[in-house]
Amino acid sequence: MASELKKKTVPTASTVKKPATSRPPSSPPRNTADTTIQVPKWIITRLLNQCNLSAYGDWQLEASLYGPLNALLNEFFPVENNFMIKPQGVFRKPTDESTGEAESRKKKSDGIDKEKAKKTKEEADKEPGLQKTKDELDKGKGKQTSKGRSSIGGQGGRIQYIPDFMIVKATKDTDKDKVVGIVEVKRHSGKGGPDQLKGYLVSALKQSSYENLEGVDEIVGLIIVGKYTRIMKIPTIKKTKLSLGDEVTDDDKGLVENVLFESEKWIETGGDNFLFKLHELANKFRHISMSTNVNATSGRGGSPSHASTPSSSTTSTQTAPLKKSTSPSRARAPSSQASGAKGQQVTGTGSTTRLSARQVDQKKK
Repeated sequence: MASELKKKTVPTASTVKKPATSRPPSSPPRNTADTTIQVPKWIITRLLNQCNLSAYGDWQLEASLYGPLNALLNEFFPVENNFMIKPQGVFRKPTDESTGEAESRKKKSDGIDKEKAKKTKEEADKEPGLQKTKDELDKGKGKQTSKGRSSIGGQGGRIQYIPDFMIVKATKDTDKDKVVGIVEVKRHSGKGGPDQLKGYLVSALKQSSYENLEGVDEIVGLIIVGKYTRIMKIPTIKKTKLSLGDEVTDDDKGLVENVLFESEKWIETGGDNFLFKLHELANKFRHISMSTNVNATSGRGGSPSHASTPSSSTTSTQTAPLKKSTSPSRARAPSSQASGAKGQQVTGTGSTTRLSARQVDQKKK
């Protein structure tokens, strides 16, 4: 009898299956993809190793982080959810025929183009292979320099801002991008970095149409200075307080008083809080609906299909465990919570880290 009692398993809180939470009939079932995000372990380790190099003075260029960051952002913001990462996206100052500024720029541009055409003609006489370039200049007359296109679809003049990365919700249309995040990389911390990021956020807000801001309550900016990162946000409701026109003025920066850092503290690039924030933002922006569907494509090697995939509000989400880093640094793959759901987790091959609801609340504070 004693031996039988020893073998008997006593149900505990960890072994008892909890009943599913009841939901109204009209409510769709919970998408489990919202609770986890996958990132290959090597990407996080690579980012941490690169940041450690910067801490010891071995990081020579800001571009050293571009590769790891681009890979990481694409894992958190995948194309399957209508996200697109734009390296070196462009914000242009749009032309405004009513102010006469566009005409002034056109005259200046035409003067430059004539000089280029003259120089090209002289070179073409010596080298026939350059004739094609000359013909293209004569045909276009350089008009594109005064009316370039912005990365978010609007026509514009001279380049005003070029952030390192833009995170957008995108469709097959070139003018429907919803900017949800901007990432800027700096080699050294300084006063110029925050002001530059603020300029990017204000420019993104001013050059986004109200239609492209539907469903976007804020645009998030990350400034990464090697091993450390800070986060800044601008509420889209502040668009009504900005001056008319698309150029970012000093008055705009003063009026948008809420363009502030989320916290005075720096967080470790690639560390727990950093990954937690990306996870939170990805789940938040994943459900922004798009007015236009994206064309689907067939499998590898197949021809494009003209069928449209559902918008991001209905597209199923790919999940992936965020793998625990084994880097010598103290950063670990974080558990996280987003969109108000409790007990969310980020998992990795060979390890799973969980945060209780209490731990998540403490972490957010």
